Amino acid sequence: IVRGIYGEPKTFLRNVLGSPDNTFCDGLKFHVVTDTSELPIIGRRLSNCVASYAESMLKGRCLIATASDADDYQVCMEITIAGRDKEGMVSKLNLVQCLGRYNRRLQGKLLTACHKWTAQNNVTVACHDI
Repeated sequence: IVRGIYGEPKTFLRNVLGSPDNTFCDGLKFHVVTDTSELPIIGRRLSNCVASYAESMLKGRCLIATASDADDYQVCMEITIAGRDKEGMVSKLNLVQCLGRYNRRLQGKLLTACHKWTAQNNVTVACHDI
């Protein structure tokens, strides 16, 4: 379980992202990973190296989010904590990586859904992937 971010993972997701986990946008289910044991599974399904982000998650440096359709994972996103307020609460999140299977750039429906999800959750797009 991710302990390094801030408090209980589900509370963190509601307070920082502004919506509960497993939200839907344009037919895709968005999920923010709260257990690092999910990363190798996601990595195998998307053929990427997301499993190597476990330590960064545990240290509170990043969040990993996915988007899935009815069949399988379609998108993997790395979100970094870019700012904290005076009380140490997360105040700014940046999307620094957003790629599909085999680390391919997103197009069409996937691209549109990810743009909408980041906007709905006050995540600043800070990458050239999307």
